Amino acid sequence: MAEQGAQPKLYPGFVYFSLRTLIPETLLPCDVYFEAFIERLGRTRLIPALKKGQPIDGQWLDDLLEQGLTHSYAKQEDLEALQEYLFNKSRIELDNLSMEQRQELLYESALCSIKSAMMEPRNGRRLAVGVRTVRRLLDCVWDCDEARKSLLKVMTSDRNIFVHSLNCCLLGASFAHHLGWRQEQAEQLAVALFFHDLALVDNLDHGEQHEDINFDLNRENSDQFHPIRSRDYLSILPELSPQVLDTVQNHHENLDGTGYPRKTSANQLSVAARIARIIDYYELHTSSAEGKALAPFLALRAMQTEYAHGMDQRLVAEFIRFLGKV
Repeated sequence: MAEQGAQPKLYPGFVYFSLRTLIPETLLPCDVYFEAFIERLGRTRLIPALKKGQPIDGQWLDDLLEQGLTHSYAKQEDLEALQEYLFNKSRIELDNLSMEQRQELLYESALCSIKSAMMEPRNGRRLAVGVRTVRRLLDCVWDCDEARKSLLKVMTSDRNIFVHSLNCCLLGASFAHHLGWRQEQAEQLAVALFFHDLALVDNLDHGEQHEDINFDLNRENSDQFHPIRSRDYLSILPELSPQVLDTVQNHHENLDGTGYPRKTSANQLSVAARIARIIDYYELHTSSAEGKALAPFLALRAMQTEYAHGMDQRLVAEFIRFLGKV
């Protein structure tokens, strides 16, 4: 096997997922692959591990996890089947699963959806599945404080584009609930945050194996037109409201006109766009990246000082109160 606990690599045609989310004694929804070092090739590659329809042996799974294996891989075309498996298992009251474990399944299911969409941002069907995923997420947690808080607690802090997008979505939905928004309003904000960086995958060469999955976020500021391209990708979905597209386009704009891509000023920025700016900044700067992440209080202080005129300080103060409750 490849190095245990290492950051997962990207392989063309495949997407990784957490091994912990497989449920013993259930049937695999798709073929599963593991990473292995092939000595004669001098590099790692994926090898078949289990076939679709095979039962998952609990002892085998425990042994792999104890050895430090954290991720496995599925073919990109199998992502929707994997997502449905994870979502359905998260909704079943399994006696041996805690609330947190069920929320981990829900979280991983949503990660499958954002990966599927971002790998093919021109595929309207996959974008529509993403919208449905966000709607189902809110349906699952909106009326249950424990479920919402538990879902926020299982968020991972890997600094990659998929995790960042999902974390922003979840933070946005929960913050909207804190503000007293209706579920329909919160859903629009959550969809916008789910897809706000959709166009950053444009720079990914899907024919290459990637050692580093942090590439897009590291180059975000050098691609100042990705909000417009993200909006354009989403515009093929007729069911999305103009508010969603506006929030996606303006999530890097500052109140004082110093943001990008259009240097829009305060009187042209909606409340949703102002919230998206706050959440995108906070999640990005508090996510782990080779030990360079800011402590939450430092990120919040920067939002109050460096961005005193760029961010809506009333919303920043309310966001701080929200974080104190979760």
